[in-house]
Amino acid sequence: PPGPGAPPPPPQKPLPRQYPTNEPVGSAQPMAAETMQSPSSQYRTPSNAASTPPTESSSPRNSRIDPSQIPRPEASHEPERFATRTSIGTCPPAATSSYVVEDDGNCSPRFIRLTLNQVNTTEEGLSSAAVPFAAVVQPLADLPSTEGPVPVVDFGESGPIRCDRCRTYINPFFTFIDRGRSFICNMCGMVCSTPREYFCELDQNGNRRDHAERPELCHGAVEFVAPPEYQARPPLPPPIVVLLEATYASLNGGIFQAVLSSLATLLPSLGSHLRFTLVTYNDSIHFYSSMAGGGLRQF
Repeated sequence: PPGPGAPPPPPQKPLPRQYPTNEPVGSAQPMAAETMQSPSSQYRTPSNAASTPPTESSSPRNSRIDPSQIPRPEASHEPERFATRTSIGTCPPAATSSYVVEDDGNCSPRFIRLTLNQVNTTEEGLSSAAVPFAAVVQPLADLPSTEGPVPVVDFGESGPIRCDRCRTYINPFFTFIDRGRSFICNMCGMVCSTPREYFCELDQNGNRRDHAERPELCHGAVEFVAPPEYQARPPLPPPIVVLLEATYASLNGGIFQAVLSSLATLLPSLGSHLRFTLVTYNDSIHFYSSMAGGGLRQF
């Protein structure tokens, strides 16, 4: 202590805390000896900890969806009837299930099907989910006998009716107005005049009176017969291309000669209008052209 008459010592400033905690100032708790660890032991992996690296699904920062974790709907064993236009807004039957399609004005899911039943409304959400968004289009898909064939529509030499601006083909979503004298395109909104030969009066609901008699107005999938003006040249028969293996194993096993003998027997019965091409390959590809005497010449 200072002597009498000496000035008091200056007050000491408290040292700054290097590791702030949430505890109130002035309170302290004794630390047990067993809780104190050496610096090297703080970074040692416990013996009972799992040694597997964290997966993408366990990372909190990863917002992508793991396709293997998406629940799959169970396929129905009972045939389900699906009306294409009446069921707009509902999910189509699963592709692996048994169902019967009733085409009442919209395309069947057998011909076109989206990879997503619920589409994200923002591009950012769709990209962060990393789920592919596409359409599977199969215009020549096989149909069961219970659904019947696709209707064929022939408009004659004038061809099918189309929008004057975007060239959309007539479909069940065209809206006829002005007592049937005009129609509104469902793709671009263009108002077009109805051809005179295609005119029909509208009923009290605004529908054409021949709506049920026109497959292009009541079916979502039809086939239009293309007039000659849609063809750059007359249609030709499809060519036949045969690719024949000419490796040592094929020659030594007799397969090469057996296929050639079968082709020589089969080709004369197919007609003279048929176009035929033979291509052989081993470590390279060989093309041939027909000769006047009936043989083949490699080129």
